[in-house]
Amino acid sequence: MFDTQSAIAPEAITGALSYITVIEGISVVATVSPAHSAAMMITMQRHAIEGLGYEVPLRVPKPKSRAPQAQFLIEGLPGVGPSAAKKLLAHFGSAQGVLAATPDQFKAVRGIGPKTIANIREVLEFKL
Repeated sequence: MFDTQSAIAPEAITGALSYITVIEGISVVATVSPAHSAAMMITMQRHAIEGLGYEVPLRVPKPKSRAPQAQFLIEGLPGVGPSAAKKLLAHFGSAQGVLAATPDQFKAVRGIGPKTIANIREVLEFKL
């Protein structure tokens, strides 16, 4: 399990790693050698300073067919999960209908509260 030269039981090491990761929220990165550790630290430092070199998608996996794509799009709105997205799509008939809805039109959708409506409108009207 662990290639150590100590009398520490493997279960103790497993428990310590679990504690550090789950309770303390610290990531543990396993490497196979000092050279690999150095390469890992150099790569992590480069990523911290320069980024990854590409954009990481916020939500994956993306659906392939149209109905799930419409739901996926609406679920991207703040405070909108799968259930609310389905309600909104059923009420407005399409993703375009949801995105074009006024605050008063949103109020007619059962289960969509004023805070969610305000957050949706704020995001839809946000200018970069």
